[in-house]
Amino acid sequence: MDNHKQEYIFNLVKKVTKLSEVIHSYQSKPRDYGTGDKLYMREAHFIDRVGLDGADMGTLAHRLGVSNGAVSQTAARLEKKGYVYRQAAAQDSRIIYCFLTDRGKQIYESHRRVDEIKYPLFYQTLDDFSLRELELCDDFIERILEMYEEEE
Repeated sequence: MDNHKQEYIFNLVKKVTKLSEVIHSYQSKPRDYGTGDKLYMREAHFIDRVGLDGADMGTLAHRLGVSNGAVSQTAARLEKKGYVYRQAAAQDSRIIYCFLTDRGKQIYESHRRVDEIKYPLFYQTLDDFSLRELELCDDFIERILEMYEEEE
């Protein structure tokens, strides 16, 4: 590999690291989603994935890309705060469903409104890229993710 290309890759890695730090910082700051309480983004995303119809814990783990244990911990924390409640399925008590309380529905709606503002900003920011350029970005991100996932 020539030196110019190696230096370019090195700078890309630095930018990926910086992006990771910025995202982590953003996600680590609790925010008010309309109830006066501060929630972390992962909690708001949990509420979003529960949705207005509720969902079983296994489905939530799949939707969030986390373990069943992580879903149980988040559900317990949000249940304690009054945003969700859990209920065993009538036909099989091993299956636990999670539902939103009225306060949880407020968070759900507020989070959806935030997304309606944020996503157009992503579209505007990336609109100058051709579909092929976006595909290359996607491939780059996938390769970085695979590299880190292999280490776990």
